[in-house]
Amino acid sequence: MRVLIVEDDAALGLFLQKGLKLEGHQVDWVGDGEAGLRHAEEHRPDLIVLDLSLPRKDGTEVLAEMSGRFDETSVLVLTGRSSVEERIKCLNLGADDCLLKPFSFHELTARCRALLRRREQFADPVLRHGDVELNRMERKVMRNGQLVDLTVKEIHSSAVLRLRASLASLRPGDSAGIVKAKASKRKAGTR
Repeated sequence: MRVLIVEDDAALGLFLQKGLKLEGHQVDWVGDGEAGLRHAEEHRPDLIVLDLSLPRKDGTEVLAEMSGRFDETSVLVLTGRSSVEERIKCLNLGADDCLLKPFSFHELTARCRALLRRREQFADPVLRHGDVELNRMERKVMRNGQLVDLTVKEIHSSAVLRLRASLASLRPGDSAGIVKAKASKRKAGTR
């Protein structure tokens, strides 16, 4: 899945980017609200992790501008603002969830998975790229109409996320991509 982090604290932004990449996501990080809106418009991420205290455009302004334009994108707000009213305002502006700083990275990733799971329930179950198809409902991968032999562990949701990230980087006709995706899973111990 494509994740966009909009966070002005460089240390936190880089930490989140690295951690979410290890979870199997394609992750981009920008440091201000205007850049976040531009990037979201150009790349249409599946999930945006949005800080509220941003330069150039506050997180609540970003949420207000996104309203109605990014219905397919989930938004997880990160905030150091402890007021319940502020979190309610964010939810009313279109955020799907809010997480108070400081937070546990494990909680953040669990919330990201939950948001992405909800999003996937309404998405087309078949992902296509060139001659490769991933059917999430049947948990099958096809290449040129032929079933790609995968083990149960490879079909597990975290393995599927890594495969999706690998598929997203493929170009049509890239035959080494499937081999690379399977090899990366084997290295990770997900045979």
